[in-house]
Amino acid sequence: MSAWPSARTEGIHAGGFGRHVALIGYRAVGKSTIGALVARRARWAFVDADHEIERRAGRSIAEIFANDGETVFRDWEAQVIAEILAGTHPVVLATGGGAILRAETRALLRQRAFVIWLTADPTELRRRLALSLERGRSGHRPALTSAGLLEEIEPILAARAPLYRAAAHAEIAGLNRSVTEVAADVYRLARSCFEVTCPLPAAGESPPLLPEDPSGTATAVQQAAVDMESPSRRSS
Repeated sequence: MSAWPSARTEGIHAGGFGRHVALIGYRAVGKSTIGALVARRARWAFVDADHEIERRAGRSIAEIFANDGETVFRDWEAQVIAEILAGTHPVVLATGGGAILRAETRALLRQRAFVIWLTADPTELRRRLALSLERGRSGHRPALTSAGLLEEIEPILAARAPLYRAAAHAEIAGLNRSVTEVAADVYRLARSCFEVTCPLPAAGESPPLLPEDPSGTATAVQQAAVDMESPSRRSS
């Protein structure tokens, strides 16, 4: 079985988009945790876009939203992502959940990075976000609607799904799987892409799901990820 099926006959070589990997998906899907594991395994740099925005702005994302509004935050986000992906050294980039809202940012991601859409069941996302609330770790994740952080998950996810699909070159589902298992698949998929010509789906087409790995490569990578993961295991 091939690494992943083609949705069209045209192939794009990795050199065409700079050997960066960008992870997209809803908040709490695991982009930061998985991205850090993949970066360590690949010996690449890792950047969390939200954390970089906070570092540059000197404020939390919640404070930017509250004081300046979402438009200003999206300006920060677009600028930071563009600068990160303009670099020549390989980077694994964890984007914010709404990074795909602007068409120009979606286009930039597809042009300059191999984009992987991480998905999770809304029930699991709710569980993770509720846990963050209990532990007081949700301060950088402001609610986006009047419904509240947990109640807004399904409607926002439904609205954003077509945008994630349009931006992604591939999709990896995380339902009932550990972060180390998903990180192993991301690493394997990215490595396959960067070592060979990549048959990528056209923008807006359904991204391919990662099939089974009969070679056992993902198992080996998973074990390396287990060695790197902290005992407390983050879930978002």
